Amino acid sequence: MSNAMPSRWCASTGTPSARSWWRSPPVCSTWREDYLAAAQRELAEEAELAASRWDVLIDLVTTPGACEESLRIFLAREPRRTLRPDGFVLEGEEAHMSFEWAGRADLVEAVLAGQCQSPTLVSGMLAFETARLSGTP
Repeated sequence: MSNAMPSRWCASTGTPSARSWWRSPPVCSTWREDYLAAAQRELAEEAELAASRWDVLIDLVTTPGACEESLRIFLAREPRRTLRPDGFVLEGEEAHMSFEWAGRADLVEAVLAGQCQSPTLVSGMLAFETARLSGTP
């Protein structure tokens, strides 16, 4: 597993904490779109990246018993630059985000120090670190 993880630096203005957040590219899927297709599309749209291999890190239900929303977090391996899909235009907060590579150890440290509080990023990073430490591909 690579030591550098793609992440997005998102300035979240107007939030109660009035601070900036590290977060992973979100995946917004319709009920008809499968998880992998949604993840591939979102990575291309937001980060202009594609990947050669996609491994499932963890599946989550965001609010069990109250909501049907579920998430599947992937590890996108062997990333490479790609173009955004035809017709896609960055809007809203997406237009103001920057993309940076962040070191795995730095992100894990930030999660454990409470500096990263996005539930998706926290879950994904801890699942990634657990897999890495246990030798799971």
